[in-house]
Amino acid sequence: MKSQQQVVRFSLLVKTTSGEVLSIGNNCASPYIDKGNAGYIQGLMYLDKARYLPNIITLADTVDVEFTQRPGYNDGMLGIADTLLDVYTLVPDTKYLNTARKLLLNTSFYVKYGRVDVNEFALVLKKYQDKEATHAQTLKK
Repeated sequence: MKSQQQVVRFSLLVKTTSGEVLSIGNNCASPYIDKGNAGYIQGLMYLDKARYLPNIITLADTVDVEFTQRPGYNDGMLGIADTLLDVYTLVPDTKYLNTARKLLLNTSFYVKYGRVDVNEFALVLKKYQDKEATHAQTLKK
């Protein structure tokens, strides 16, 4: 029984010209929470943020995208934005905050047409606004 030991399968990662990505088979990778890098990042942060920080950064750098095929939380831009905001909490690099902002802007167009849950969007937007306000306060000091 491995209840005390955390096992992470980094063998599922594939090196590409964009960085390391989580392979989902058939020469495909996904940036999303449900089957991709964002979900892997969330899992690593849950297990041990400090221990897996280098891996979290490596994976987060590969989801530096402004637009994806889907807008939702589990399988789209909203979930990636939320993940990058969590990464920004660990590593206050503004590239994560900026990418999250772009993803939220693009996701906002889908809210109007009911393709994204407005409550999920509001939660991630609030998280972004809080982090942006904290960042602005830091710049004033």
